[in-house]
Amino acid sequence: MSDRAAATALIAPLVAALLFSWLRLLGAGCHVPDDADYQAARRVLEGQGFTPTTDALAVLPPWSLRPLTVLGDLDPISGDALAEQPLERYARLFVLLEPDGDDAFAAVCARHGEPVALERAGRVAVARWDLPPPSVRFDFRAHLAEATVTMGDAACEREVRGGHGCGGESWRRVTREWLMVSENADDAVWSHPPPRGETLAIAWDAVPLGDTLVVRAGFTREGADQARAPVRMRVFADDVELGQVTRAPAFAFIVTRLDTRAFVGTQARVRFVIDTEDNDGARFAWDAIAIGGAP
Repeated sequence: MSDRAAATALIAPLVAALLFSWLRLLGAGCHVPDDADYQAARRVLEGQGFTPTTDALAVLPPWSLRPLTVLGDLDPISGDALAEQPLERYARLFVLLEPDGDDAFAAVCARHGEPVALERAGRVAVARWDLPPPSVRFDFRAHLAEATVTMGDAACEREVRGGHGCGGESWRRVTREWLMVSENADDAVWSHPPPRGETLAIAWDAVPLGDTLVVRAGFTREGADQARAPVRMRVFADDVELGQVTRAPAFAFIVTRLDTRAFVGTQARVRFVIDTEDNDGARFAWDAIAIGGAP
């Protein structure tokens, strides 16, 4: 083989790769979904009887906001770490899959298996999983307004954003909000702990319990950067400590499952008691459901 032929053989794959990259860049605009694609996806959802109160809809990749212009009224859940989220609230999971969402979609498939339905809608796809029957006995986030909240020795009786205000400073509140506890936010309960030596207590009377209490908890992005100490949440049922959920400052909204089999079929006073050794910058949030057991 001549030197020129050898050089050509070495360079040809590189040229082909560069050409392929250029072609993809030139054609990228053709793969960006538009409102017509989302309208088509909406028709797919309607055709499969999607119901926001019992079904979950997520968008992958999670950072895509474009579908909300057409599908925002369907109350999509966060797509962040979708494969790790507890989904016991829902009967079915629908995923709107856009280009660039393949890795997150593969993670959902690894957990829940292949979807039972996968339908193209223009430049997006709609996938559906039929989940085990919803097993939520009590949704603490949804019933936040009914809780009794105290911070230190003071009752938090002022209504704030459908939750509870605990004083004049804005951080002294327990409120349900979309918070940056994940890359693109999640529906969670803001619960910044009080100063060292005090506790934030959130309690409900007559909570029907199943066999498990599922808690997701962690810091917001700002809190992960600024907090100086872990935050501890102790969970009680009728003054029996079910367990502790402790989070060191980090940007991770992590699931903990607490055993409540001793309380299956009963109603108990449930308390979340939150404290920390240093509350400076401790922007902390959680979400919780009681699941399983007797219907």
